[in-house]
Amino acid sequence: MADTKSIIIRIVDDTSKAQQVSDKKDKEANVKDSLANASGKASKTMSDFAWKTFAIKFARDLGRDLFDVSKYYITRSFRISDDYIGEVKVNNILNVATRVGGYAMTIASFTKIGSLGGPVGALVGLTAGTVAVGIDIGIKELKFRDDLLIRRMSYNTNLNFTQERAGVLNFGRQTLN
Repeated sequence: MADTKSIIIRIVDDTSKAQQVSDKKDKEANVKDSLANASGKASKTMSDFAWKTFAIKFARDLGRDLFDVSKYYITRSFRISDDYIGEVKVNNILNVATRVGGYAMTIASFTKIGSLGGPVGALVGLTAGTVAVGIDIGIKELKFRDDLLIRRMSYNTNLNFTQERAGVLNFGRQTLN
């Protein structure tokens, strides 16, 4: 019998390795694309935010300048006509309007900054703005009351000194006159 030799041929599938390398490159490219898209979106969001912030600041400054000019001419007309009572009333109304507008801008700014975090961030910004405005109102009220108390005490001290000096303190008794 003849010796039979067998030859075994083994076919190695290189396509699977090539496919794995290709898949890996595709995944890396997808990650790079995702990061590029995310950074592009973030920069677009920040760019939009910067423009909106600029627009808000410009509108606020323009409004403030127009308000100052109109207040000047209103005050000027009252002073020319010597209507001081009308001037005080208008100034009180303008002061209230200024405070309300300032507080509204503060709350709007906090809400706008918070909106970068989505609806929950906007709600947090609204809450923070409202708390900041409340603290500001409280501090101003405390300062006003403290100044009022100081003025009242100063007035009483001056009045007592003047009365004592004029001899009218204690209904004119114990005076040197």
